[in-house]
Amino acid sequence: MKRFSISKSLRERFRAPTPLEVEHPPPLPPSRAKKWFLRVASFFIFIGILIVLFKEFFTYRFTGIIESDKSVIYSTISGKFESYVKVGNKVEKGKVIGIIKNSSREKEIEALIQKIKKLKKIKQEIIKEGARKAKQDKILTTLRVNSPQSVKKEISILKKRLIQIEKEERELESRLNKVKKLLSKGYATLYDINLLRNNLKNLIREKERIQIELTTKEEELKKAIYLSKTGTPPNPFLPLITSIDTQIEQTKAQLERLKSESVQLIKAPFPAKVSFVFPSCSTINTGEKVVELIKENSYKVIVYIPSKVLTEIKLGDEALVKLPSGKILKGNIVKIKPNLKLKPPFLVGPLEKRDLHGEIEIRLKEEGNELYENLPVTVYIPKLKLKLFRSSS
Repeated sequence: MKRFSISKSLRERFRAPTPLEVEHPPPLPPSRAKKWFLRVASFFIFIGILIVLFKEFFTYRFTGIIESDKSVIYSTISGKFESYVKVGNKVEKGKVIGIIKNSSREKEIEALIQKIKKLKKIKQEIIKEGARKAKQDKILTTLRVNSPQSVKKEISILKKRLIQIEKEERELESRLNKVKKLLSKGYATLYDINLLRNNLKNLIREKERIQIELTTKEEELKKAIYLSKTGTPPNPFLPLITSIDTQIEQTKAQLERLKSESVQLIKAPFPAKVSFVFPSCSTINTGEKVVELIKENSYKVIVYIPSKVLTEIKLGDEALVKLPSGKILKGNIVKIKPNLKLKPPFLVGPLEKRDLHGEIEIRLKEEGNELYENLPVTVYIPKLKLKLFRSSS
């Protein structure tokens, strides 16, 4: 018979286990599922390493800070503040954000309102009384006041006479100066000078009289014109009515001033987002910050960079901004400011402290509720694009 030989490996494979091996069996080989999991995990780890290397070798990484165009509104009065918005709300231009009321001036305001009403009532009574008296004196006034045409003729004559007197006055002054010179030379006497002086004084008196008469005639002309148009003489209490009107206007101005000191409406000067608002239903003092508004689409990132990178950056280059939450926002470089004496107002990394000679401003293309003033962010600027751009240029 033919004898079959069994190899040593087969004998080891099919032999019965020893008691020690039964208690501590050897580890089994990994299954296919475990092998697949390990391969996938290794692949993702490899990809992660590549991403880290890409960021390290193909992008510039800097520390930046969020800034924005903002407006701060302060209180001009003290009082109780009532807010109509909350932090994070968006407001349109002209929207009322809140109101400050000072109740200590309410009594003064009410007193001024009553004073204005009283003055208006007195004015109406005076107007009625003046109209009644004007009707009674209508006939006498009509007889006393000449027609506008005749008064105009008299005014014209007076003006001509006034012009003539002024001319004579200048001539007399000229003659007087000449006589004074002749007196110093002995060709004239004091009598001549005194005579000219008396004539000049008489002329000045006549001039003053004509000016007074001219003023009277002009007032008479106004009355005549008013009477010819309305058929009724002007109100005899017109000066008093004018005085009351002045008092009313002054009281109104005082009332408006008190109102402005007792109530302050807070309005949005432009479309914006509320970043701070004073607590509602609280007492606010004069000069305190009421609200802080961030202008819509005005968020920007300020980044301080080394001088060696400054030459590789151009306006319009893209940048990625990473927020502390991990969100990535896109932006463009809109400003580049070289500055050899730069002192960043915020903390930067140890590598960035070596050679910070430039400042750039990145305008964000999108915004979100996570953005706020002075938020530290990480900025990535692609190196590869910059180098390609330099070589092509």
